[in-house]
Amino acid sequence: MKRFYYILLAFALVFSSCEKQPEPNNGNNNNNNNNNNTEQPGGNTTPQEPETNWTYYYVNNFAYDLMDTYYLWKKEIKSQLMAWKTDEEPIAKVKAIRYKDSSGNDIDKWTQVTDDYNAFMGSVTGVTTTYGYDFFDFAQDKQNTNRVLATVRYVYPNSPASEAGLKRGDVIEQVNGKDILIIWQGTSGYLDTDFIYDQMVYSSSCTLTLSDGRKVSMTAREMIEDPVTIYTVLDNGEKKIGYMHYTSFTAESCYTLIEACKEFKAAGIKELILDLRYNGGGAVVTEEVLMSMLAPRANVEAGDIFEKEIYNSEYAAQMVKWYGEDAGVSRLAFQHDFRFDGKDYHFNTEDANIGLEKVYAIITDDSASASEALICCLKPFLPVVTIGKQSHGKYCGGYIIGSDDYFQDIIDYYTENTTSQSAEAIEFGKGGLKYAKNWGLYVMFSRYADKDGVTLCMPNGIKPDYSAVDNLKDGYQLGDPNESMLKIALRRADFKVPDQSSTQQQAPARYEQEVKINFQRREKPGMVRQFTLPQGYLRDRELQRISNDQYTPAE
Repeated sequence: MKRFYYILLAFALVFSSCEKQPEPNNGNNNNNNNNNNTEQPGGNTTPQEPETNWTYYYVNNFAYDLMDTYYLWKKEIKSQLMAWKTDEEPIAKVKAIRYKDSSGNDIDKWTQVTDDYNAFMGSVTGVTTTYGYDFFDFAQDKQNTNRVLATVRYVYPNSPASEAGLKRGDVIEQVNGKDILIIWQGTSGYLDTDFIYDQMVYSSSCTLTLSDGRKVSMTAREMIEDPVTIYTVLDNGEKKIGYMHYTSFTAESCYTLIEACKEFKAAGIKELILDLRYNGGGAVVTEEVLMSMLAPRANVEAGDIFEKEIYNSEYAAQMVKWYGEDAGVSRLAFQHDFRFDGKDYHFNTEDANIGLEKVYAIITDDSASASEALICCLKPFLPVVTIGKQSHGKYCGGYIIGSDDYFQDIIDYYTENTTSQSAEAIEFGKGGLKYAKNWGLYVMFSRYADKDGVTLCMPNGIKPDYSAVDNLKDGYQLGDPNESMLKIALRRADFKVPDQSSTQQQAPARYEQEVKINFQRREKPGMVRQFTLPQGYLRDRELQRISNDQYTPAE
C-alpha cells in the first residue's frame, strides 16, 4: 500500500486482455456490458481523440469501483451506477449521478473527480505553490458598474502576499492591469471563474492594483500555508482570554496548533475564542489532534468516544466485521501517529491540553465539514457558544484517492502474487498509469455525528447562538479586539474592549452591495478521513469492471 488513504480495490476487476484503441460510442451499440446494462446513451457523442477515450475508460473504471464500494448513498444511486458508461466524461458523470433530492437538487454537493489530483491534495496537506492570500469577497464597483472589486480576507504569515504588504481589508481593483469583469445575463451578474483562478491563484506571478493606488507584485512559491494565521492571549487587565484564527485542518498545521495550545495553557487560559471563519475543513486526523487539546483532560485520559461515523449498509457491515463495536468510532487520545501524503507524523498533546472551561466559536457560511464536526463533537464535553453566520452544512467525511496509486497498487500486487489474472491485471494497471495519470476521486463515505449520534449541522449548517457580520471594511485586522466579529465574541465573554486600536485603517467605500454577484468557487476537500485495510483483505474478485465493449480495435 503506497499511502494509507489509497484503497486497494482494483483486484476485483476482470481486466481487458489487450490494449485496443477505442472509438466513441455513437448510441447504436447494443453490446451487453458487465454491469448488466444494455442501454446506450441517446444521440451521438462528441468525437474524441483516441487518447482521451482511453483516459475516460480508465478513470471511469477507477471512479465506478470506488463509488460502488464506499459511497454513502450507494443504495440511493444504484441505478445510475449500473448505467455507468466508460465513454462518458468522468468529472461531469460523477457530478450528474451523486445523490440528489426529488427536485434534482444536490444533497451530496461534494463528491467529485479531479484531473489535477496534486493540486487538489495541496489544500489538505497545506503544501502548495501559492501567493498565500484569500480574497474571495466580491462586490460591484460603484464607479464602474461592469466590474467587481475583490477584498482580501486574510493573508498567510511568511507568504509572498504578506511580504508584499498585502493585508486584510485591501481592495483589489485590477489584476495584471485588467478589471474583474461582470458577465451580465439579464439582471444577474456572473464572474469569469477561469480568469480569477488563472490570474489570481494559479499563475506564477501577478500584479494587483489596489484602491489606495498601490501596485502589489507577487511571485508564487511552493510553501506550507500555515492556517493558524494568528494566535494570541488578549488581556485587558481584568480578564485573559485566548484567540486563534484557523483556516484549514491541514496535517502540517498540527505543529502550530500544539505550540499555540501550549502557550494558552502556560497563560492559564480557561476560555478560548476559536475563529473558524473561512475554514472549509480538511484532514480528520487534525481535528482529532485539536480535540485532544480542547476537551477536558479527564475525558481524553479515559479515551472517551467523541465522534461516530455512519456508512452505507454494505460498507458498515464490513467495518463491523473488521473492527467490531468500535467500527466508525473515534476516541479521544493524547498520542497521534498517522501517515499523510507520504509523510509520517507523531504528536503527543498531553502537555498541550489547555484545561478549557468554555469555547466561543466564530463561524460563517464558509465554515464547513471538519470545522462543523469539531463544534458538534466538542459540545457534549464543554460549553461551546457559536457566533456569526449559519455555517455551510457539510456533514460528510470523504476519502481522497489518487489514480496513480490505485493503478500502481494493481501492478505491485499482481507482480508479487501471481495468479491467472496477473498478466492482464498488470497490463490494465500500466494502461491506467499511462492514460489516467494525476486523476483523483473525493468520495463521500460517511456521515459524522457526536458521541450521542447527533449531527449538529445537518442538513443546512449550524445556526449561531449570536449573530455577527464579517465586516471586511471595519478597518481592523484579525486578532484586534475591535474587529467586528471578535468584538462581539469578547462581549459575550464579558471581556471589556478598548475603543481604539493601533491597527485601524481607512475603510473602502466604493462597494455596491445591493447587486448579487455570482461566483462558483472551486470546491476543496472538506473532511478527509484516513483509511487502512485489515491485513490480507481484498475485494470480491468476482465483481465485474465496466465493459469496454463499445470500443473496437484500431485498423
